[in-house]
Amino acid sequence: MNDSVECSLTAGVRERLRIRAGDFSGTTAGLAPGNVQANLVILPKELAHISCGSNVPMYRTNIRCASAGPFAGSLVVSMRPLKPKDAIRAIQITSRFPSVHGAPVHIGIPGAIGIRDLATPDYGDAVPVEKDELPVFWACGVTPQAVIAEVRPDFCVTHAPGCMLITDLRNTVLASL
Repeated sequence: MNDSVECSLTAGVRERLRIRAGDFSGTTAGLAPGNVQANLVILPKELAHISCGSNVPMYRTNIRCASAGPFAGSLVVSMRPLKPKDAIRAIQITSRFPSVHGAPVHIGIPGAIGIRDLATPDYGDAVPVEKDELPVFWACGVTPQAVIAEVRPDFCVTHAPGCMLITDLRNTVLASL
């Protein structure tokens, strides 16, 4: 791609072209900063961390999702251990984005949402929660895959964990405040 064409492309278009051309095959974290990235699931019409160098721990909960026809199941959450003051700040920041992950769905006591042991996540890798930290749980983009595994549709297309659809939509457009 020549420089004049590349300069006129949005970051999202540029990264999608790199991926499509086979010039990039890693995860999408950090690509097209500021662009919305989305989890992707396509179903037939008749069915509706970092510091540890590991994947975020994700857990199945006892919180039921709103169903879309036969497509129904339990919420999966990701967990990040935070000091109480940082948990408050995280709520303030993430509450601005209800169209994406939004604010945490639960803080503290994992058993209250059906999580028996933080050391054994259903997906991802366990991370330690220090004595001065709280486990903070957000709705997780793995929920559709968990529901798919429960519903077992005849056909389904989805994204690979960590390799999301990069859009041209800017994160700032989704902010509610």
